Amino acid sequence: MRPWAIFRGKVNRSLLAAVFGALLTAGVGTFLHTFPMGRGLIRHSYDLQLVARGDVAAGEAVMVYLDEAAYGALAQPFNAPWDRVLHARLIDRLTAAGAKAIVFDIVFSDANTNNPAADPQLARAMKASGRVLLAVD
Repeated sequence: MRPWAIFRGKVNRSLLAAVFGALLTAGVGTFLHTFPMGRGLIRHSYDLQLVARGDVAAGEAVMVYLDEAAYGALAQPFNAPWDRVLHARLIDRLTAAGAKAIVFDIVFSDANTNNPAADPQLARAMKASGRVLLAVD
């Protein structure tokens, strides 16, 4: 049998096509991660998935996201922690709405120097709710 005979036939051509596709995918991936334009395209691709899906009605879980619009609407500084009074009010509202669990992916490890009275208010809201889970640092 000749060595080049392995490239004949449908199975072997399929294997060759799969190897070529894998090399092409690896090359495109390397290109995208190497250049700034590619990294921007990668970040943009995450958003495209959500745009294509459209809005989804809340089912079992609702996520409250602290985005730029929320920073502006609630007059919170971009370079400092949020006022914890806002978190306490959110806990109260979610508890009143019947939330079964309230999970914070925020670490409240340092004392609030901007509003020292906010820490006890947040602690009271968490204790009264009894449904709050916190992130660990």
